[in-house]
Amino acid sequence: MKTYDLKELLDKAYSDGFTEKSIAIATGVSIELIDRYYNGTNIEQSEIQELGYLLDFLMEVYREDVAQDEYIRGIVQTLNYFFQISNKTIANYLDISMEEFEKLLQNPCEKVEYYRYSLKILHLFMSFVRDRKYSYD
Repeated sequence: MKTYDLKELLDKAYSDGFTEKSIAIATGVSIELIDRYYNGTNIEQSEIQELGYLLDFLMEVYREDVAQDEYIRGIVQTLNYFFQISNKTIANYLDISMEEFEKLLQNPCEKVEYYRYSLKILHLFMSFVRDRKYSYD
């Protein structure tokens, strides 16, 4: 099992050009807390959970070996579990049969058109997880 170091993940994010502000927006962790942790300043016990959110986020961003098939299945499972969207609804959204949807989940890279379906699944996911405060009024 791979272990992750939050400081190393922050180093990687910063070297890739992510800013503290973009990370704070995505995680809900304050820039001030990110700075204090990164610079080795003492962290309060009550702030540990927030750093856990930060670690979870960066682990997801930099998770190694993100194979498209596992990634798409994971997104579908998230849509099923957290948003109560059935596979049938997703298949309808993709305008494909349940049989074709099951084939897509088994091997998203099997057919060229599955790439388009995978992008639509990503779009659906992003539409559901988007924070309304970043939407247009």
